Amino acid sequence: MSQFLLIVPEGWTELDLNTVTQNGDLTVGNIETWIQQNLLYELNDRLHQFGIIDSALTVNEAKLIDGTYFLVRLG
Repeated sequence: MSQFLLIVPEGWTELDLNTVTQNGDLTVGNIETWIQQNLLYELNDRLHQFGIIDSALTVNEAKLIDGTYFLVRLG
């Protein structure tokens, strides 16, 4: 079995996708759609609403890798 090493660049934060998707409409499908359509405000609002990120922070960029790794760059 192969193992992969995920290196998260400085300034990016990995959020636990299992925890995130336990809240409202934060599904993998919705997250993928919001990222693809550059609707980061939708993602930002939900992450604030469910207390996943501090309300003082804003999602500047987001990546969902292989439906497994959820990374955000906050500002």
